[in-house]
Amino acid sequence: MSNASSSGRVVVITGAGRGIAPQVALDFAGEGARVVVVDMIEERAKRTVAEIEAEWAMVEANRKLVEIFEKKIQTKLAEIWGEEEKAKV
Repeated sequence: MSNASSSGRVVVITGAGRGIAPQVALDFAGEGARVVVVDMIEERAKRTVAEIEAEWAMVEANRKLVEIFEKKIQTKLAEIWGEEEKAKV
């Protein structure tokens, strides 16, 4: 894959339940693409979709944790340095 972002694009992955296709689907999803998963065997397609959903649910959960910790750090620094310094963080 290229270094260009796939954000906003729709990507169709055929045979998405086997070989390297599940990883390709995950990679495109990670770049922000809307991924259409196609496979002749429905269970394989569902497995790939579940992998994508699990991976990006974890990413979203981690992003929220980072936001919480950032707010706690800013609050603590504001307590230590005073409100004036809070704007510089």
